[in-house]
Amino acid sequence: MDRSSEVSRNPTRRNVIVAAAWAAPTVTLLAATPAYAASDRFQISVVLWRTVVLAGEVLGLQVSVLNAAGAPAPGVPVALTVDGVPAFFYQPVGTTAGDGTFQTLLRVRTVCEPGIGIVTAAVGSDHGTATVQVVHDAVIAHAVDGSSTRVIALPHGSQDDIISPENRGMPHSDPQPTGRWVRAGDVLTVHVDGTPSWWLEVAIGSRGPMAAFSSDGSAELAHTVLAGGTNSIVADRDGLVFLINHSDWSAVVVTIAGGRAQPVWVEGVSTRTDFSRQLDDYADAPIVTHVSDRVFADVQRRVLDAPDVASVYDPHELATRLDLIRDLTDGVYGLSYDAVGVARKYSGRIYIAGPDSGGAYAFATAQWLSLHVSSGASAAMVKNTDLWVLWHEMGHTYQTPDYTWTGLGEVTVNISSLALQKQMTGQNMLDRSPGLQDRVQRYLAQAQEDRDFAALTAESPFYPLFLFDQLRRSFGESFYPALSQYYRVRRARGAFRPQTDQQKIDLFVHATSTVTDRNLGPFFRAWGVPVTDEALAEVSSLPALVHEIWTSLLSTDAPVERIVPYNPPTGALSSSISSVYLGDSVASDVWVDDLRSLNGARSSLVERGALALQVGSSTGRVYALLRSPEGTLEILQQTVAVTAVSALEFVGFYDVMIGSIAISADGSQLIATSLGNQAHPIYFAGQDYYTVELCDAAGTARASATVQGQDTADPVVRALNGVACAEGDVLRVTASEPGRVRVYQDSAMKGTLSSRVTTIRLTGGRFGDSRREGSSTRRALD
Repeated sequence: MDRSSEVSRNPTRRNVIVAAAWAAPTVTLLAATPAYAASDRFQISVVLWRTVVLAGEVLGLQVSVLNAAGAPAPGVPVALTVDGVPAFFYQPVGTTAGDGTFQTLLRVRTVCEPGIGIVTAAVGSDHGTATVQVVHDAVIAHAVDGSSTRVIALPHGSQDDIISPENRGMPHSDPQPTGRWVRAGDVLTVHVDGTPSWWLEVAIGSRGPMAAFSSDGSAELAHTVLAGGTNSIVADRDGLVFLINHSDWSAVVVTIAGGRAQPVWVEGVSTRTDFSRQLDDYADAPIVTHVSDRVFADVQRRVLDAPDVASVYDPHELATRLDLIRDLTDGVYGLSYDAVGVARKYSGRIYIAGPDSGGAYAFATAQWLSLHVSSGASAAMVKNTDLWVLWHEMGHTYQTPDYTWTGLGEVTVNISSLALQKQMTGQNMLDRSPGLQDRVQRYLAQAQEDRDFAALTAESPFYPLFLFDQLRRSFGESFYPALSQYYRVRRARGAFRPQTDQQKIDLFVHATSTVTDRNLGPFFRAWGVPVTDEALAEVSSLPALVHEIWTSLLSTDAPVERIVPYNPPTGALSSSISSVYLGDSVASDVWVDDLRSLNGARSSLVERGALALQVGSSTGRVYALLRSPEGTLEILQQTVAVTAVSALEFVGFYDVMIGSIAISADGSQLIATSLGNQAHPIYFAGQDYYTVELCDAAGTARASATVQGQDTADPVVRALNGVACAEGDVLRVTASEPGRVRVYQDSAMKGTLSSRVTTIRLTGGRFGDSRREGSSTRRALD
């Protein structure tokens, strides 16, 4: 049994924020010594492929098994465990290959404490071990004279890629702080230890306008790719120096000389004495950086030197408070570093910039938040006089697009704001706003047919907020974590993504009713939300509400309808499947070991499957769907290749994949897939983007479908997926942009269509000759 899922189970916020803090733990290999049982049947050794790793990193692991005669032992089952170190295996059980070895990966958790751990590989009663040690290493460390800075660029991967599995609206920060800044013309000498395993960059500039850097904030950061060894960079602008590590596996140690040092508070490492010295030594630096486990924040020195700020400024309090807010926001959306499926929180930090000015009081955008000086937001963050701005702007990065329909951009963001306000202060701002309560009371007192939720939303974003908070009040603090997990799981299973407002509304009614096990149709109708009759019918068989929860406007008066539980399952997925055919949904050779849940209770495997919507070497997934005793679902996945004998791939706006149409492996039927993306909503809304028609050899139409610019490929799936086809049948494709229809033969892209109308004859169980409409010339479809 793999006990790695039990390590660091449910850490307290104090442990997360203070003990783990922001020293990056490293794991050092102390020994890899075989340990033999008395039977002497097998000799087992465990070797880690790297001797030092940092928090969040992945390292390879090889188990070698010899028989009693000292020869490699193939086909032997191996079970791995790790004790004392917060880490987990990608595959904790397996079988040795022909050379007697078994290889897998070990990931060190992002949040971990110092200590000694043991990795054990067991074959029956025989075992081998390797000892590891977690130690602390400062992420940013200036040389005593400030001439250089040693930085560990952590493996945060691409934050743009992370928002999809986490089902969030905005990416967090790719750039990581270095504690250095430059003037245009400064020369940086950047030494990279070893050879980066992935793309590593230096980025220079500022987020937002800063007079200190002669920047109006309009320019993007200037990026330079780094190679292993020594790199020389001439700064083309004033600004801060950042590092970007695109790897989600390996940290990189970088030493930067040149430019100028700035004061940096590294939570868990910096001392007040050292930080005070930095403030004196680097007094000309316009920025002071505060780095913690999950957030880093830049504050202008002039803000910190203002008397009303200087009198209360505490870098430790600021760093831990920012981490706490980030930690609690993760919790509202059901994301956890201890989870192993789609509930898992990926590595990365939120960046809070402090430019001179910006839109509104503060704002959130892709990669960063702006708490600017001119509005007073930056000073308020330091003085801890305005928690709402932090709750709100961080909340924007977590908003769920699937239920944020038109008008709700400044509404659903405050789902987490209100939850955090209760957790951190015990208050609810809606309770302290009698004017808001009065307006909502008058709205709900209107006749049913006069209630217009969109019109109410247009008056103020706080009026509709009552609806969303009433769900939390009556179904408990785990309601939104459970709802977020529902959306993540359905997305991972390839379910359609709602595109229109009506689709988002109907799905929200279905999702909330499913999660609460209540028919919430009457609740949404009472609020005047325009739900379709079909959506209401879908949830009508669920238990009725006991209370009219929409009538209670004070949180203190809210009736408890049902406390929704949230306990994501955990486990370790294994599969021998390396590829699946386009459109496949069955994958029986998938298993899960160590079925548990975050609270330790045993979970169950309820479904195995595959998702194969796009041809490619790593575009498919095999998965296992798990359920905890409380009913929380989780999905574990493994990437596989997707193959097809012949396929057409339809690409739309910004080269986003729309869907595919292919012929089955046995040539007997068509396969159609949809990725749930709109085809081309900007320029082709209301116009036909492409049409696919299947005709028999005589030219008689058998099935057809048209996708307009605002549509997904779902119409093609409904009309053509699974339709029988035969030798000589013809597929006619009419495409507004034929260059965006890619042709695949034997899983390899061969080109694109060249004419607006193309006919393709089915020959030998594949797409054969093609002909442009109006032309008698046929050519191979390649």
